[in-house]
Amino acid sequence: MYQDSDPGKLSPFTIQGRIRALKAFWSWLHREAHIDSNPLAGLPLPKVPKNMIDILEKEQIIQLLRAIDRYTPLGARNYIILVLLIDTGLRISELTSIKMTDIDLTQGYVKVIGKGQKERIVPFSTYTRKELMKYTKRYRLSLCGIDSSYLFSTKDGDNISVNCVQQAIRRLALKAGMQNVKCHPHIFRHTFATIFSAKGGSPEILKLIMGHESFQTTQKYLHPRPQDLRKQHIKYSPVADLFEG
Repeated sequence: MYQDSDPGKLSPFTIQGRIRALKAFWSWLHREAHIDSNPLAGLPLPKVPKNMIDILEKEQIIQLLRAIDRYTPLGARNYIILVLLIDTGLRISELTSIKMTDIDLTQGYVKVIGKGQKERIVPFSTYTRKELMKYTKRYRLSLCGIDSSYLFSTKDGDNISVNCVQQAIRRLALKAGMQNVKCHPHIFRHTFATIFSAKGGSPEILKLIMGHESFQTTQKYLHPRPQDLRKQHIKYSPVADLFEG
Protein backbone atom coordinates (compact mmCIF):
# COMPACT_ATOMS: atom_id res chain seq x y z
CA MET A 1 0.00 0.00 0.00
CA TYR A 2 1.16 3.51 -0.79
CA GLN A 3 2.58 5.43 2.14
CA ASP A 4 3.38 9.12 2.03
CA SER A 5 6.75 10.12 3.46
CA ASP A 6 5.01 12.91 5.37
CA PRO A 7 2.48 11.37 7.81
CA GLY A 8 0.69 14.72 7.99
CA LYS A 9 -0.36 14.52 4.35
CA LEU A 10 -3.18 12.52 2.83
CA SER A 11 -2.17 9.80 0.41
CA PRO A 12 -3.29 10.03 -3.24
CA PHE A 13 -5.58 7.04 -2.62
CA THR A 14 -7.32 8.81 0.28
CA ILE A 15 -7.75 12.00 -1.74
CA GLN A 16 -9.17 10.12 -4.71
CA GLY A 17 -11.56 8.22 -2.44
CA ARG A 18 -12.87 11.39 -0.83
CA ILE A 19 -13.36 13.14 -4.16
CA ARG A 20 -15.15 10.05 -5.48
CA ALA A 21 -17.50 10.21 -2.47
CA LEU A 22 -18.15 13.92 -3.03
CA LYS A 23 -18.91 13.35 -6.71
CA ALA A 24 -21.34 10.56 -5.80
CA PHE A 25 -23.07 12.82 -3.25
CA TRP A 26 -23.51 15.69 -5.71
CA SER A 27 -24.71 13.27 -8.38
CA TRP A 28 -27.35 12.01 -5.95
CA LEU A 29 -28.46 15.58 -5.16
CA HIS A 30 -28.88 16.30 -8.86
CA ARG A 31 -30.61 12.99 -9.58
CA GLU A 32 -33.11 13.59 -6.78
CA ALA A 33 -33.75 17.14 -8.06
CA HIS A 34 -32.41 18.84 -4.95
CA ILE A 35 -30.14 20.97 -7.15
CA ASP A 36 -30.51 22.18 -10.75
CA SER A 37 -27.04 21.19 -11.89
CA ASN A 38 -24.10 19.17 -10.64
CA PRO A 39 -21.03 21.39 -10.21
CA LEU A 40 -18.74 18.35 -9.88
CA ALA A 41 -19.99 16.52 -12.95
CA GLY A 42 -16.91 17.32 -15.02
CA LEU A 43 -14.36 17.07 -12.22
CA PRO A 44 -11.83 14.35 -13.06
CA LEU A 45 -10.57 12.02 -10.36
CA PRO A 46 -6.93 12.60 -9.40
CA LYS A 47 -4.53 9.93 -10.59
CA VAL A 48 -2.97 7.56 -8.10
CA PRO A 49 0.25 5.52 -8.30
CA LYS A 50 -0.19 2.22 -10.12
CA ASN A 51 1.56 -0.18 -7.80
CA MET A 52 2.30 -3.69 -8.99
CA ILE A 53 0.44 -6.43 -7.17
CA ASP A 54 2.42 -9.47 -6.09
CA ILE A 55 0.33 -12.48 -7.04
CA LEU A 56 0.79 -15.84 -5.38
CA GLU A 57 3.43 -18.07 -6.93
CA LYS A 58 2.99 -21.81 -7.43
CA GLU A 59 5.13 -22.66 -4.41
CA GLN A 60 3.11 -20.34 -2.17
CA ILE A 61 -0.19 -21.84 -3.33
CA ILE A 62 1.10 -25.34 -2.58
CA GLN A 63 2.37 -24.14 0.79
CA LEU A 64 -1.09 -22.83 1.67
CA LEU A 65 -2.87 -25.99 0.56
CA ARG A 66 -0.45 -28.20 2.48
CA ALA A 67 -1.26 -26.29 5.68
CA ILE A 68 -4.81 -27.69 5.54
CA ASP A 69 -5.88 -30.97 7.10
CA ARG A 70 -7.99 -32.15 4.17
CA TYR A 71 -9.40 -35.14 6.04
CA THR A 72 -11.58 -33.22 8.49
CA PRO A 73 -14.89 -31.58 7.53
CA LEU A 74 -13.61 -28.05 8.15
CA GLY A 75 -10.30 -28.76 6.45
CA ALA A 76 -12.04 -30.28 3.43
CA ARG A 77 -14.21 -27.18 3.16
CA ASN A 78 -11.27 -24.80 3.39
CA TYR A 79 -9.33 -26.86 0.87
CA ILE A 80 -12.03 -26.77 -1.80
CA ILE A 81 -12.63 -23.07 -1.13
CA LEU A 82 -8.99 -22.30 -1.93
CA VAL A 83 -8.96 -24.63 -4.93
CA LEU A 84 -12.10 -22.98 -6.32
CA LEU A 85 -10.72 -19.46 -5.83
CA ILE A 86 -7.45 -20.38 -7.56
CA ASP A 87 -9.12 -22.32 -10.38
CA THR A 88 -11.98 -19.95 -11.22
CA GLY A 89 -11.10 -16.42 -10.13
CA LEU A 90 -14.50 -16.06 -8.47
CA ARG A 91 -15.25 -13.04 -6.36
CA ILE A 92 -15.49 -14.02 -2.71
CA SER A 93 -19.16 -12.95 -2.56
CA GLU A 94 -19.90 -15.14 -5.58
CA LEU A 95 -18.21 -18.12 -3.97
CA THR A 96 -20.10 -17.84 -0.68
CA SER A 97 -23.42 -17.57 -2.57
CA ILE A 98 -23.03 -20.79 -4.59
CA LYS A 99 -25.98 -23.14 -4.25
CA MET A 100 -25.89 -26.85 -4.87
CA THR A 101 -28.16 -26.40 -7.89
CA ASP A 102 -25.62 -23.97 -9.40
CA ILE A 103 -22.99 -26.69 -9.79
CA ASP A 104 -22.83 -28.98 -12.81
CA LEU A 105 -20.29 -31.68 -12.00
CA THR A 106 -20.94 -33.47 -15.29
CA GLN A 107 -20.10 -30.49 -17.49
CA GLY A 108 -17.61 -28.99 -15.05
CA TYR A 109 -18.93 -25.51 -14.37
CA VAL A 110 -20.65 -23.39 -11.77
CA LYS A 111 -23.33 -20.78 -12.41
CA VAL A 112 -22.80 -17.57 -10.45
CA ILE A 113 -24.61 -14.27 -10.05
CA GLY A 114 -22.08 -11.46 -10.36
CA LYS A 115 -22.21 -7.70 -10.14
CA GLY A 116 -25.42 -6.16 -11.39
CA GLN A 117 -27.19 -9.49 -10.80
CA LYS A 118 -25.73 -10.78 -14.05
CA GLU A 119 -25.57 -14.53 -14.40
CA ARG A 120 -22.56 -16.24 -15.95
CA ILE A 121 -21.02 -19.66 -16.34
CA VAL A 122 -17.58 -20.29 -14.82
CA PRO A 123 -15.80 -23.55 -15.73
CA PHE A 124 -13.53 -25.46 -13.39
CA SER A 125 -10.86 -28.13 -13.87
CA THR A 126 -11.10 -31.88 -13.56
CA TYR A 127 -9.14 -31.71 -10.30
CA THR A 128 -11.58 -29.19 -8.84
CA ARG A 129 -14.48 -31.37 -9.94
CA LYS A 130 -12.97 -34.34 -8.09
CA GLU A 131 -12.41 -32.31 -4.92
CA LEU A 132 -15.94 -30.88 -5.09
CA MET A 133 -17.38 -34.38 -5.32
CA LYS A 134 -15.27 -35.51 -2.37
CA TYR A 135 -16.37 -32.55 -0.23
CA THR A 136 -20.07 -32.78 -1.06
CA LYS A 137 -20.26 -36.56 -0.59
CA ARG A 138 -18.04 -37.06 2.47
CA TYR A 139 -17.89 -33.88 4.52
CA ARG A 140 -20.54 -31.30 3.66
CA LEU A 141 -23.46 -32.68 5.66
CA SER A 142 -21.36 -33.50 8.72
CA LEU A 143 -20.04 -29.93 8.69
CA CYS A 144 -23.35 -28.16 8.04
CA GLY A 145 -25.58 -30.44 10.09
CA ILE A 146 -28.52 -29.96 7.70
CA ASP A 147 -28.97 -30.29 3.97
CA SER A 148 -28.72 -26.60 3.13
CA SER A 149 -29.26 -25.31 -0.38
CA TYR A 150 -25.82 -23.64 -0.21
CA LEU A 151 -22.54 -25.34 -1.06
CA PHE A 152 -20.88 -23.70 1.94
CA SER A 153 -23.34 -23.15 4.76
CA THR A 154 -23.59 -22.52 8.46
CA LYS A 155 -25.31 -24.95 10.83
CA ASP A 156 -28.46 -22.82 10.41
CA GLY A 157 -28.47 -23.47 6.67
CA ASP A 158 -27.46 -19.97 5.62
CA ASN A 159 -24.48 -19.39 3.36
CA ILE A 160 -21.20 -18.68 5.15
CA SER A 161 -20.13 -15.05 5.26
CA VAL A 162 -17.39 -13.32 3.33
CA ASN A 163 -15.73 -12.55 6.65
CA CYS A 164 -15.71 -16.26 7.52
CA VAL A 165 -13.64 -17.01 4.40
CA GLN A 166 -11.37 -14.03 4.97
CA GLN A 167 -10.62 -15.20 8.52
CA ALA A 168 -10.04 -18.78 7.40
CA ILE A 169 -7.52 -17.68 4.76
CA ARG A 170 -5.79 -15.38 7.24
CA ARG A 171 -5.38 -18.23 9.73
CA LEU A 172 -4.13 -20.58 7.02
CA ALA A 173 -1.53 -18.05 5.89
CA LEU A 174 -0.22 -17.80 9.45
CA LYS A 175 -0.18 -21.58 9.82
CA ALA A 176 1.73 -21.89 6.53
CA GLY A 177 4.33 -19.37 7.72
CA MET A 178 3.29 -16.75 5.17
CA GLN A 179 2.90 -13.81 7.54
CA ASN A 180 4.69 -11.44 5.17
CA VAL A 181 2.68 -12.43 2.10
CA LYS A 182 -0.46 -10.55 1.12
CA CYS A 183 -2.95 -13.37 1.34
CA HIS A 184 -6.58 -12.35 1.08
CA PRO A 185 -9.46 -13.71 -1.05
CA HIS A 186 -9.13 -11.13 -3.82
CA ILE A 187 -5.45 -11.95 -4.41
CA PHE A 188 -6.61 -15.32 -5.72
CA ARG A 189 -8.66 -13.52 -8.39
CA HIS A 190 -5.57 -11.58 -9.48
CA THR A 191 -3.50 -14.77 -9.39
CA PHE A 192 -6.00 -16.68 -11.50
CA ALA A 193 -6.20 -13.97 -14.17
CA THR A 194 -2.44 -13.52 -14.41
CA ILE A 195 -1.63 -17.23 -14.68
CA PHE A 196 -4.51 -17.89 -17.09
CA SER A 197 -3.21 -15.16 -19.38
CA ALA A 198 0.46 -16.22 -19.02
CA LYS A 199 -0.44 -19.77 -20.07
CA GLY A 200 -1.98 -18.45 -23.28
CA GLY A 201 -5.63 -18.16 -22.24
CA SER A 202 -7.85 -16.12 -24.56
CA PRO A 203 -8.35 -12.53 -23.32
CA GLU A 204 -12.00 -12.63 -24.42
CA ILE A 205 -12.66 -15.89 -22.58
CA LEU A 206 -10.89 -14.52 -19.49
CA LYS A 207 -13.15 -11.46 -19.56
CA LEU A 208 -16.24 -13.67 -19.72
CA ILE A 209 -15.05 -15.97 -16.93
CA MET A 210 -14.34 -13.03 -14.65
CA GLY A 211 -17.62 -11.30 -15.45
CA HIS A 212 -16.21 -8.00 -16.68
CA GLU A 213 -17.98 -5.57 -18.97
CA SER A 214 -14.78 -4.59 -20.75
CA PHE A 215 -11.28 -5.91 -21.25
CA GLN A 216 -9.95 -2.68 -19.69
CA THR A 217 -11.28 -3.95 -16.36
CA THR A 218 -9.78 -7.39 -16.93
CA GLN A 219 -6.39 -5.82 -17.64
CA LYS A 220 -6.29 -4.48 -14.09
CA TYR A 221 -6.01 -8.08 -12.94
CA LEU A 222 -3.07 -8.95 -15.16
CA HIS A 223 0.32 -8.63 -13.49
CA PRO A 224 2.99 -10.16 -15.77
CA ARG A 225 5.80 -11.69 -13.75
CA PRO A 226 9.44 -11.34 -14.82
CA GLN A 227 9.48 -14.98 -15.91
CA ASP A 228 6.38 -14.43 -18.06
CA LEU A 229 7.93 -11.42 -19.77
CA ARG A 230 11.18 -13.31 -20.28
CA LYS A 231 9.41 -16.31 -21.82
CA GLN A 232 7.49 -14.14 -24.29
CA HIS A 233 10.57 -12.11 -25.13
CA ILE A 234 12.58 -15.23 -25.95
CA LYS A 235 9.76 -16.42 -28.18
CA TYR A 236 9.23 -13.18 -30.09
CA SER A 237 12.56 -11.32 -29.85
CA PRO A 238 13.44 -9.53 -33.13
CA VAL A 239 17.16 -9.92 -32.41
CA ALA A 240 16.86 -13.69 -32.08
CA ASP A 241 15.69 -13.85 -35.72
CA LEU A 242 18.46 -11.59 -36.94
CA PHE A 243 21.26 -13.86 -35.81
CA GLU A 244 19.78 -17.32 -36.28
CA GLY A 245 22.25 -19.68 -37.94
